[in-house]
Amino acid sequence: MKNISRRQFLKGGAAAAAAGILGSIMPAAMAEEATFDREVDVLVIGGGGTGVAAACEAAEAGAEVLVVEKLGLMGGSTLMSGGMIHAWGTDEQAEYTGTTDDNADLMFNYYKGCGGGFIDDDVCYDMCVGSHDDFLWCKECGINYVTVFSVQNIPGLTEYIRPRIHLPGDETSGTAGIPGLGHFHVNPIWARAQAAGATCETNTAAKKLITNENGAVIGAVVENKDGEVRIKARKGVVLATSGYDYNVEMAKAMSKSQYIILTEEGNISGSCVGNTGDGIRMGMEVGAGLAGIGGAINVSLNGSIGRDPTSNVGGCTTGISVNKYGQRFVDEWCQYGYYMNAVFNQDDHICWTITDQAAVDREGGTAMGFTSEDLSADVEAGSVVKADTIEELAKAIGISAEGLATTLATWNADCAKGVDTAFGKTECLNPIEVGPFYAAKTASYNLGTLGGLKINTDAQVCRFDGTPIEHLYAGGLCTGGWAGQFYPGSGTAILSTVHWGRKAGRNAAANENI
Repeated sequence: MKNISRRQFLKGGAAAAAAGILGSIMPAAMAEEATFDREVDVLVIGGGGTGVAAACEAAEAGAEVLVVEKLGLMGGSTLMSGGMIHAWGTDEQAEYTGTTDDNADLMFNYYKGCGGGFIDDDVCYDMCVGSHDDFLWCKECGINYVTVFSVQNIPGLTEYIRPRIHLPGDETSGTAGIPGLGHFHVNPIWARAQAAGATCETNTAAKKLITNENGAVIGAVVENKDGEVRIKARKGVVLATSGYDYNVEMAKAMSKSQYIILTEEGNISGSCVGNTGDGIRMGMEVGAGLAGIGGAINVSLNGSIGRDPTSNVGGCTTGISVNKYGQRFVDEWCQYGYYMNAVFNQDDHICWTITDQAAVDREGGTAMGFTSEDLSADVEAGSVVKADTIEELAKAIGISAEGLATTLATWNADCAKGVDTAFGKTECLNPIEVGPFYAAKTASYNLGTLGGLKINTDAQVCRFDGTPIEHLYAGGLCTGGWAGQFYPGSGTAILSTVHWGRKAGRNAAANENI
């Protein structure tokens, strides 16, 4: 056996280790011969809100554009949404609400305040500044907006809140944010993109990106009913695949709240079933960094006992929210993303909302978001727990009876004075003291994940050090940096699809052929 010196061993071992590490993070496609089955200028992966905006801008810039969508229908989660967009300084904002003092800085300070240190200031500010023009572009596409309203309050951010949520519709749609109104947003943009020459192939899933020897993205491998197809993108690839809403393993690694939503009973996911993190995975395979990871778009699923943060219409209802210790932890009449983030931050993420018979008699169960006026059907179904005394209620739901009694004593005393000394709640300061008493456990209606690929203000996908990956762009909910751990409010996600989708499409189309 040949003798090997320690220096030779370490040198060889280091080389082998480096090769192993590089092999695990460098795209396998780099080693493949760069042969393609077809070519386009710009390849857009994903046909939701981001994809249609990117396709429209790229096609109008003169590029040959192909959108590949793994499901059988264009639109994604945007189609399923209420179609709302967040924007400042619009004519509609002034007409419908009388607000004329809004600006990009106020909007940015609100988003930054919601971000909790997880936002990229430059990226978020760019989106806030651009929201005004993005809104006008949507109107140019033929989208009509029928009302404008505001988020509920978030402690410490009141001065930055304005009515910025613009709801699309027509004379038949009313003014409530109803899931499914997203077609008012998606269809006009996609029609404009098609008029400019963009095409789409549905039931076609992207599998991996293809890079050249310099690490630039030059295409992708996609799969349709006939098998794998290698598509070259002469000018660029746009990732528009949304989040990892239904990917349990990715959620386990990236978002505690999303993992809980996917694995524990009672929670419901209301986003597009195609959102499995494909774009984030493919971006990471070619060296992309991540930004803003860990958040989710959650609203309460237990009706409205105690509060109404699930909606920006309707009124507050009497009640309080408590954790496993029977303690309040939030102003119940607050913005829904803030509220649900507070819920998930409680020990064992347990939250029950508590009310009494006086509230039911006064406000009615259906006003609280349940199926029956007297809650009898909900008690029978098990979605509401009923007990004659507070002690019995606490025992039935498995929380501290002593803690709940103490909390209610404070609450009732505050109600008598008209001041919530704990959290400054200003609505529905009604005592909870008339039995029987009711409780409903808070679960989540989830609309997607927050955080994803790191991008810059040109919508280029970047490595962790901020350097862009050549010819790779992304937007919408497969990207991060423009939001933090909880959702700032309705219309933010669609703004991210329009703003970053438009930039991604324009900038990709402007590239020289590769």
